[in-house]
Amino acid sequence: MKIRIMCTAAEAETTVARLRREFDVQEVSEPRPNRGTSTLVRVYVECASPLTDGGPQL
Repeated sequence: MKIRIMCTAAEAETTVARLRREFDVQEVSEPRPNRGTSTLVRVYVECASPLTDGGPQL
């Protein structure tokens, strides 16, 4: 699956770390600035199905 994250750079880093705990993250893009004067960035994450470690089921 592909996920687009739009938030601050610090929030993106935290979010990707959390995704790595729950999913098999295969690729993470570099943060890309949003258009205009926004202070937010976009990060694209590609991952496989959730890990089966007894965690919450989606």
